[in-house]
Formats: sequence, structure tokens, C-alpha cells
Amino acid sequence: MRITTSEPKIEMVSTCRLLQKFFQTMDLVVFNCCEGRGNVAFVVDGWALEIALKHYRTTFTKLAILSRTAICCRVTPSQKAQLVEILKSCDYRTLAIGDGGNDVRMIQQADIGVGISGREGLQVARAANYSIGKFRFLKRLILVHGRYSYNRTTFLSQYSFYKSLVVCFIQIFFSFVSGVSGTSLFNYVSLMAYNVFYTSVPILVSVLDKDLSEETVMQHPQILFYCQAGRLLNPSTFAGWFGRSLFHAIVVFVISIHAYAYEKSEMEEISLVVLSGCIWLLAFVMILETK
Repeated sequence: MRITTSEPKIEMVSTCRLLQKFFQTMDLVVFNCCEGRGNVAFVVDGWALEIALKHYRTTFTKLAILSRTAICCRVTPSQKAQLVEILKSCDYRTLAIGDGGNDVRMIQQADIGVGISGREGLQVARAANYSIGKFRFLKRLILVHGRYSYNRTTFLSQYSFYKSLVVCFIQIFFSFVSGVSGTSLFNYVSLMAYNVFYTSVPILVSVLDKDLSEETVMQHPQILFYCQAGRLLNPSTFAGWFGRSLFHAIVVFVISIHAYAYEKSEMEEISLVVLSGCIWLLAFVMILETK
């Protein structure tokens, strides 16, 4: 469907009629075939888009959501930014790609902006989150670098959450053994070394982790759908890491306490044994999780 007008006096009326006609058609298509919602495209020019955004913004928003593709001809930089704003208001994540200075507002409005440095200068490249030399590099940016970055970020965030919980749970268990006296099992130096050195250095290995080769990802782009579905970072995965940290804390604490149950020893000795068990256990988990 094409929405375009040439007579200034009938722009508002024609645009309204076209939108109403489109929604009447869409209601029938969606009612008869559920797949019709994702196979609709429309073309709109700058004049019609200005009327639609100004007087029929709600109706045009519904049109944009129901459509799979929209081609906007001769639009201003502000109109490009408004289109991105419409999708963001509907809780969509937006990616804007531009190669000229008139795309700066659109890129800044989007959640992620990609600038193509070319003949029109580097203004859009400086305003974007990512800059590429040619449009064909976008596939590699999303499939390879984007997917690797997503996988590494999800693992690092949940692993950091897990390694901190292990020590916290052990401290809670020790508070019951010590009669809730407020005494800490670990001294400040040990905790600082635990977070800064012992468990942070192995994490750097995951920065270069790759579960699949770049050639495999490029040949099978549908692999990206697994990341888009949020399978690697969601409440269920966080609950799994939470349960793992609780179980591992129980194992380390029970084994360490029972090992010294019938012996006289200093608390510093027990704390070093418990901390060493945590460090070795977390290193083993890191080895299992990295590819």
C-alpha cells in the first residue's frame, strides 16, 4: 500500500481515508489469516507522514506495528527521529543505521546507532555507537561481534553474581555457628584478594571465549534467534546460578567445618581453607562454562 499525496488541500483528508481503508483491510486479513500481520508493507512520503504524525499519530502507530516493512520517502531528520520514537514508545528495541549528517538525530534517538563512514563525512560515525566502513559489514557486526558480546556479557554478569553469593552464603552459615556474634569468617585482606585477584583474573579468559567459529555463525544466521529469545539471560538462568551458589556454599562450608570439628585450630586457618575451597571450586566452574 502506498500513502502519498500531491494536493496540499486534500492531504489531510486523503491520508485519513487511506489509513482507515488500510485498517479495514488489515482487520479482514488478520481475521482470516493470522500470518497476514507480518507480511504487510507500506510506502509513505514526507507530506503524508507529516500529516499522519501530527493528526493521526495513534492510528499511524498501529499501522507501523502491524507492518513488517515501511518505506519513507523524502522525510526530514526530525521525522526520522519521530519514527524511531514511535517504536520505542511501544517497547521495541530500535537499531538505526545512517550514512549522512541528516541521520544523526535518528541514530541518537535509537537504542543502538550504527554509522557508515563514507562520502558524506564522519559526522554520523562520531554520533553512533558503532561505526563501519560499508553496509555489508553490518552482517558481521551483528552476527559475529554482537552475538559474541551478548554471550560473554550474559556469562560475566551471572558469574559475578554467583561468585559473590558463594562467599555471602558462607558468611551467613558461619554466623549461625558463631552464635550470631557478628564475627566475620574472612578478614578484609582475604575478601579483597578474593574479588580483585583470585576470581577476577580467571574471568578475563571468558572475554575471548567463543562457543562457535565465526564461519559457522556466518553460514547459519538463524543461530542469532537463540540470543534474541533471551535464552541465556532471564529469571530462570539467574535462579539456576542462585541455586548453584547456595549448593556450592553448603558443600564448601560443611566439608571445611567438619574437617576441623575435632581439632584445635585458629579461625584464620579455617578461613583460609574455606577461601581456598571457594577459589578452586569457582575455577572449576569457570573451566566447565567456557567453551
